[in-house]
Amino acid sequence: MIRVRRGPEPPELAKQRHRRLARLALAWRRLGIDMNDASALVEFVRAHESELERGHGSAREVLRDRLRKKCSYCERSVSKADPLDHYRPRRSCVGEDGTIEHGGYWWLAWSWNNLLLSCTEHNSIKGSKFDVDGPRLTPLTWESANEQPRLLDPAVVDPLEHLELFEGSDGHWTVQGKTRLGASTAEALELDRPSDRYDQRLRILESLVTDLRERATSGSHALRELWRRKIPVVLDEDAEFRMLAWAYLVKRIADLICEHGLELPSLYDAAPAEEAEPLFPVRPALEGLGEALTLRILALGSKPRAEATRAVIIELVSLRAWSLDALLEVLPQSVETIRKHLRALETSGDVEFDGVQIYRVGPCA
Repeated sequence: MIRVRRGPEPPELAKQRHRRLARLALAWRRLGIDMNDASALVEFVRAHESELERGHGSAREVLRDRLRKKCSYCERSVSKADPLDHYRPRRSCVGEDGTIEHGGYWWLAWSWNNLLLSCTEHNSIKGSKFDVDGPRLTPLTWESANEQPRLLDPAVVDPLEHLELFEGSDGHWTVQGKTRLGASTAEALELDRPSDRYDQRLRILESLVTDLRERATSGSHALRELWRRKIPVVLDEDAEFRMLAWAYLVKRIADLICEHGLELPSLYDAAPAEEAEPLFPVRPALEGLGEALTLRILALGSKPRAEATRAVIIELVSLRAWSLDALLEVLPQSVETIRKHLRALETSGDVEFDGVQIYRVGPCA
């Protein structure tokens, strides 16, 4: 496991989150679920499972490219069929004894900073395990000052600060923890257990070490030339198991590196963690409208049902008179579509529209 960088959020994923999360947030607020009622939390997630399963596909290809088409946990190459991984599970979190400890982080289902790539093996191993110290995040927030996950997020901290490769007496290489967080991560992902996942890569590395030692007999210049050609390939950002390759070379040819002044590129990444994107858009036009109305507007999406849009317009003009331009800043539809809705509402006697200003018919709220 090494540091990963997702980069900027894809705009289409943000659109999916704003609309789908607004729908779930309205349902959540309406039910008024007690945060301490685990069974109610689980039932809420189950009731909205079909919604939680949709919308992530818009981020798949971008994430695959940004994360070099490799599992964020083991660095194995992943295929298009391998799943996206929600670092904080969107379904119920299960404890070590198999009991449900938490209803899941359903509100982060479409958050870019909660998505990673996972191979099939580690998607199955990780499952819904997500142990933490301290209180968990509050629904519909990113407030995580007191939540301390026991699973390392490679987009937030550098795994090399917490993990290291270790060769056992049986010749198997495993990932071991250097810190408490590293140890709990290696255990949760079963990286600390012998596996055949490295076998093919180890054969390639063994052959490279043999070539390097043979070339060293011809002198430093010949060795450095081979090193210059081979190491950028072995430790290329797209290559599988870079952490393993680095550790293997350090152990097998430390003498050559020192004697001939060979430069082994560092894998350490000291760049600051990426900041989590807001769950909902920060738009001045939505300020002061109240949470419920704002969520209803966001839930409309770009192609809403006519009756849903008209109900929102009626509620908006019940608050105050609106100009057409101001209304267009709030509603995600074209001016032609909004004019069509306003004409229909005029016909039904709900609003007055003089071509510029929209008024509520009757007393405003």
